[in-house]
Amino acid sequence: MELAAQRVADRFRRTFLIRAAVCIVVAAVITFSADHTPGFGLVAFGVFALVVAAVVLTSAAGTTRTRSGRGIVLAQGLVWALGGVLALVAAAGGTATASTALVPVLGSTSVAAGALELVVGLLRSERPAPHRDRIAAGAATVLLGLIVTVVPYDPVFVVGLFGAYAAILGVFLVIAALSVRSETNQHSEPRKVSQS
Repeated sequence: MELAAQRVADRFRRTFLIRAAVCIVVAAVITFSADHTPGFGLVAFGVFALVVAAVVLTSAAGTTRTRSGRGIVLAQGLVWALGGVLALVAAAGGTATASTALVPVLGSTSVAAGALELVVGLLRSERPAPHRDRIAAGAATVLLGLIVTVVPYDPVFVVGLFGAYAAILGVFLVIAALSVRSETNQHSEPRKVSQS
């Protein structure tokens, strides 16, 4: 039982750290780029979404088949993948297409994928920290999508906001990964003492 819990914790830690790395790289690229055009924003978001999709879908492969688990995580990965493909296709369509597509693609993908992550976290909220961290990450992603959709269109603002979201989420996910490790160690230490 303890070995199974350790494997789950290791999977969460890896997933959080990979997602954190992706977020931090995207945030750095956006921060240090003078180009905040819709085309650039769509390429950044498209690459981000496809990598996150790969991480989430790989994570889903290790999730047990439960009503509240694997199906929702798979759906989340597919939403990210679809959003990434749409973003890259729109970016390749030229300036007019990119300008028209930036808000709908980024906004709808963020709201849908974030909502699915939020649901998974809420359905498992009685469990340890990783699921509470999913709630926070999902809520932040939904918030990104809503702000992008509601605020009057300004590509520089949208791309900058996406970069800020990536930076904040990246730092949060690093902390989440470290807290998974410390929580796992705290739960395993008393058992080691009682066995001796």
